[in-house]
Amino acid sequence: MEYPRIDALLLADVSCARNSLVLLKLLRPSVPDIFESAADLFQWFSSAFARSGYEKPLAVQFENCAKEMGISPRELDSLIESDDANPLVCQARLADRALIARQAQKYAFQLAWRAFRWGSTDLRRLRVTAAYGYMRQQAEAMGLMVVFNEDRDFARRWLSATENHRTLFFESRAKAKDAMEQFDLKFIYDHASGMAMHATFAAGVSASKFGSTVDHIVIEIGDQEFNPADPFIFHLAVAYFLRIQERCFGALPQVCPDLQRDESTGRVATFKALVEDVWWTLTRKYQDRILAMQQAVSTGTPRQAQAK
Repeated sequence: MEYPRIDALLLADVSCARNSLVLLKLLRPSVPDIFESAADLFQWFSSAFARSGYEKPLAVQFENCAKEMGISPRELDSLIESDDANPLVCQARLADRALIARQAQKYAFQLAWRAFRWGSTDLRRLRVTAAYGYMRQQAEAMGLMVVFNEDRDFARRWLSATENHRTLFFESRAKAKDAMEQFDLKFIYDHASGMAMHATFAAGVSASKFGSTVDHIVIEIGDQEFNPADPFIFHLAVAYFLRIQERCFGALPQVCPDLQRDESTGRVATFKALVEDVWWTLTRKYQDRILAMQQAVSTGTPRQAQAK
């Protein structure tokens, strides 16, 4: 196979983006709008973090401790990093750690939001495997947000550029996966690991072509993962992707209760109903395929049907 130049690949992306809009509507006409609804919800939660009153009282508490001690906030910054057991220093340290944990949560949220943007656009480019990888990142981000709540010192270390982040990954993985399980996100974290995040057979199989010549076996892996004769794999990935967004939206107010408002509850419930409609359509459009997946789950093979 002779691949085109990079510019030609980018032009192919434009064509795929246009054609995939039709494919989304073939699953259910409302699907493109549901993706836009997810984008709006991410924007709403981003604004909710900014509107939240969570951080200001902590900042005021820190400043008041400095005033009572007759020192500047910068001097108090140095003291809280020491072993000083002064009650005011301890109080300021707690406020500081809570603020840092929230900063880490906001950073993880931004990573999840970016993964949504990248995953959505890669699906429009017909790059299914890449989208699964971004779903895994979203699941991990939600899990870490819980860890930051429980271990604020870890959150501080996680935000440090000088820490060994490989060590931090293994240190937090068990707790993060427990949190993912709580929000029904662990399955995609595990499934996408082998499918999208490592050099495995599964990572290329949906775009693979095998053949032979007189001299050798030919193996090619393309960029677009779509079979015009069988759109099921693409439609399944779309449904998975929307389900993961729904579960992330449901997790956020639980992880950060200050984001829980009547408006957020209504928005998340509305989005959940839209995703249920997509899965309702998928299970009827591909009834035999979905049934086969469910039977595979019952016999212990990969747990794809759990997304439903």
